Amino acid sequence: MRYMNINSKLDIGNKEYQTSILPTDVKDIKNYNISRSSNNYYLQFNFNKYEDLPHQGFKIHISATIFNYQKILDLIFDFCNKHKISFKYISNLNELRKNFSGISSLWSTGKFITMYPKTNEQFISIIKQLYCIDALKVEKGIHVLTDKRYEKSNNIFYRYGVIKGNDKYIYNQKNERLYKDYKVLSYRLPQFINEPFPTNKVKIDAKYVYKKYIPIKALNSKAAGSVFLAKTKDGKLCVLKTAAHGYSDGKTTPIEKLKNEKYIIKKLKLNFIPKYIDDFYEGEDYFLVESYMQGMEVGDFRALPQNDFKTQESSKVTIKFKKIINDLINKVNKLHDMNIFIGDISSKNIIVNPNTDTVSFIDLDQTHFIRNNNLMDKAFYRTIGYFDDKISNLMPKEQDLEQLGYLLIAFFCKANMFLGVDTSGNTTIRFFKKFAKENEIPQFFINMSLNLIRNHNIDLKNMTDELNSKICYKETEQPIFPDKLYKKLSKTLQCAKLDKLYINKKIDITKDDDFIYSDKLKFVWLNIIRNNQNVEKYFGKKEIRYKVWSSLYCIEEKLHLLAKNEKVEHFYLENIISLISCSIEIAHKYGCSEEKLLKLKDVINLIIKDYQVSAYENIGYKVTYLSKYLSPYLSDGTAGILYLLLNVKKYFNINSYNKLILKLARSLSKDTMPKNASLYHGLGGIILSLVKYRKEFSDISLDCKIKQMITNLEYYAIEYDDNTYMISPTYTQGTLDFENGNEGILFILDFAKAIF
Repeated sequence: MRYMNINSKLDIGNKEYQTSILPTDVKDIKNYNISRSSNNYYLQFNFNKYEDLPHQGFKIHISATIFNYQKILDLIFDFCNKHKISFKYISNLNELRKNFSGISSLWSTGKFITMYPKTNEQFISIIKQLYCIDALKVEKGIHVLTDKRYEKSNNIFYRYGVIKGNDKYIYNQKNERLYKDYKVLSYRLPQFINEPFPTNKVKIDAKYVYKKYIPIKALNSKAAGSVFLAKTKDGKLCVLKTAAHGYSDGKTTPIEKLKNEKYIIKKLKLNFIPKYIDDFYEGEDYFLVESYMQGMEVGDFRALPQNDFKTQESSKVTIKFKKIINDLINKVNKLHDMNIFIGDISSKNIIVNPNTDTVSFIDLDQTHFIRNNNLMDKAFYRTIGYFDDKISNLMPKEQDLEQLGYLLIAFFCKANMFLGVDTSGNTTIRFFKKFAKENEIPQFFINMSLNLIRNHNIDLKNMTDELNSKICYKETEQPIFPDKLYKKLSKTLQCAKLDKLYINKKIDITKDDDFIYSDKLKFVWLNIIRNNQNVEKYFGKKEIRYKVWSSLYCIEEKLHLLAKNEKVEHFYLENIISLISCSIEIAHKYGCSEEKLLKLKDVINLIIKDYQVSAYENIGYKVTYLSKYLSPYLSDGTAGILYLLLNVKKYFNINSYNKLILKLARSLSKDTMPKNASLYHGLGGIILSLVKYRKEFSDISLDCKIKQMITNLEYYAIEYDDNTYMISPTYTQGTLDFENGNEGILFILDFAKAIF
């Protein structure tokens, strides 16, 4: 049996893709002017000079499929070589396979080749010539979501956007910024550009969608197919699933998988899986309509405040979890008794109904009946985070049990994410056991999870007996400073510097005056945190300081508009925290007028008013004005607000925020094991802000919690080739830098060592 594999090799730093796709006629690469993207994802043939290309304009995307990509690449290579047009393409077959199977970003799906015309006139000429190539007409391609299809072509698309340079903004004729490219997924033109092909309107008259079935909410969006909550003509809720034509990884297609789901739900007719309603084609795309199942994803259920074992009445929470997990195990067992292989078990395709304490299975495209050896030649695709590297050696039902074990972990914490970097499962299990210990999760839940993962011959009928156990974790250890971790991280960082794997980012803010949107101010603030003497290095020039203050005034105006519910852009709190923090440093270093100090306080007060959320005696901050997600981190949440308020008190002797500072510190002290450890986006920044609070207020009451957090840092590290790396917030690599990796955690440990 084959299955979607994951990389078992630890990725350190920037991933570089191996070139495995070349035009057939390229005999000697030295004969061409070639450039690469920084990670070798794209290879570009420069048949015209880079300097001749404009900053922005129309570009042409050529799509393909996994079956014809080489033929299309050869056609475009010959065309571009003849007409002296530069183009780039995805040059790694594994990445191209991901793109064509629909699991890549919505922004990039289908964009196999990108061509760069020099002018709008050349663009029109090129696209018309491409459309006339007979060999290209017969080749299939995947739809490009961000682009407009040219005429009735299968594979020629176009859009207006940035062509060269690191500046991602579209400008008007006066060289004024209009908008950031790729902010919206749909085809878009700036006001001063006319549609080059006004009669180019390819329409497919829908027979069912928006007539018989009306989508009302997107539940899951992928390039290869989406899921919508919909209504029938008589107002009944249903689920509308789509599978796009053309996508394939060479083994199966989304349409084949969705048709398999139709077969399964029609055959089984169980009350915990969706009921079949309808299926049909619109154009070449396939649609399946199912009954709507009440419930929420496991992650959303876990996040409910009433499900916290520590803050709520433990017995009630335990009883609820027992009922739900018991129901889940019984339903998996029922499917296995029917000789059914579920195939993909994850928090995305099993939902929880907290009102009835039951679960439902909502995605069954990987589910099959087991008959003799009928599954041996099938390709199965599982959600990363719910299986480890031994799964390919297991029989079908055993594979389900392993995934079920990892799903049980997801009921309690986000430890599954570590499977993205450590496919053995060891880091996930180690983190889960520690998290369970700190959060007073009953032992029998841990035992059940680990038994399912490790013991694949377990009898599910007898497993629920474990739920009668009453053993719970109790804290017995006293936290000590993690000297061993400190030495390992330090040694790894020094080795990387010797091997030139570690490069510190250089920051130049003089070339970008838009501080509200720029990431540069974030890097400046991080460098000021690391070395407080660097303020003058970045803000020594008056014009730079003026730009920062101007941006702060602009932020205040925008925030006032938010309060009036007027239609303005909703700023990320991360950008605002960086701007306020740098403004505080400038005011402290160079002084500021009373007016500017009041302005600083006004902006802080607006953030507290518009972004702060209080619940269950805890304080959190929304990452954007309209977001439902709260962040505890230094980058965009509670730790960042606490840090800047402490500086306001320290630098300007302002005591009006003292009560809030105390509440923020108390709230942060409860988040001892967030989802990652980085200084900027994780536990490291929480520790930094709390230690700073402790020093400024001489409050030792939180020492036990802070020490506990510091000792927890080791559970976010991974060893590879006798080196130790902090795992990145994306759970894809070991990281060394100050923002997310070893250097940042070493800084935290140095800063906090005194409290031990």
